[in-house]
Amino acid sequence: MATLDETMNGRLPGIREDLTNWWNHGPQDRPLLLITTDSRPLPELTGDALERWWTDVPAALEWRMKNLDEQHYFGAAVPCHYIDLGASAMPAVMGCPMEYVNADTIWAHPACADLDEALEFPLLTGNRYHAILRALTEGSLARAPGHHFVTPWALGGVTDNAAALYGTENLLMDMLEDPEKVARLLERVSDFWMACWEEFQGLLRASESRSGIGWCGVWAPGSTFPLQEDFSYMISAGLFREFCVPHITRFARAMDCPMYHLDGADALKHLDAILGIPEIKAIQWQPGAGRERLDQWGDVIRKILDAGKSLQLYAAPDEIPWLMKSFHPRGLAAVVLGADRDQARALMRGGVGRV
Repeated sequence: MATLDETMNGRLPGIREDLTNWWNHGPQDRPLLLITTDSRPLPELTGDALERWWTDVPAALEWRMKNLDEQHYFGAAVPCHYIDLGASAMPAVMGCPMEYVNADTIWAHPACADLDEALEFPLLTGNRYHAILRALTEGSLARAPGHHFVTPWALGGVTDNAAALYGTENLLMDMLEDPEKVARLLERVSDFWMACWEEFQGLLRASESRSGIGWCGVWAPGSTFPLQEDFSYMISAGLFREFCVPHITRFARAMDCPMYHLDGADALKHLDAILGIPEIKAIQWQPGAGRERLDQWGDVIRKILDAGKSLQLYAAPDEIPWLMKSFHPRGLAAVVLGADRDQARALMRGGVGRV
């Protein structure tokens, strides 16, 4: 394996300085760019081969380590291993039946028929998927010193996880018809989330790594995670403040550098509530499929930055000049997607980051 010093060509101290400043919403003379190139394409698998892709820990670690060594990193990007059991990792750990879809996706199916059953359903770590995630984490942390950073697995949001447990439509109806029971369920799920978070942090503290990184790949000078409530696009601003904000605030207080993953235009009705949580240091804005071009979202970008929150976007290479021209760089960071090495070098030479 290549060492971190070899991969980063001595740039890591400067990257840490730049990103520490970004998390603190300090002055910047340029947007921060994070560009990773030469990722290996995912294989096309079916049947037993697909299940092994997700569950064979030694093979998964070997594939991910080779991918990290073959990638190239520009700007503020660093090698990181996302502990990947799909976006439904938390429902898997909670006990939901899982379906392997492809090498990028696992679906969770409800484990319970209704709210009463969900309230009694045992939320206990220790099943097969929890064992896989813990083994992946321990194996990656053992290989991490001087090589890469390790992210937590997908913990999800409390409403996302409750919906996975007994059905999206059921949860939506019960928020209106039985809000007290829903609040109790969300409290149980919230406690379980915190237990899983603390388990990962304990493993991290026992390793040589003392900084953090989330699945979005943004290094942080302490513990971090992109908090989310993707379910929230289906509920009103009032229900979001009632059912989601208390748990987002609780999770944010449990880490040094909390980020909120704001997913989709239909979730913008909750932006004011998120901006009102002082513990949230940064927001990741993802407009959603078919709405990715950033020039549609200038007002949203400006509102977040003007509120004193740092902002992480995803951008195509040709969108960077527009970002530079349209906004003051303070608090602005973009993960650049689809760039090759020549494009990455050209963007860096443009004065927007360390080569």
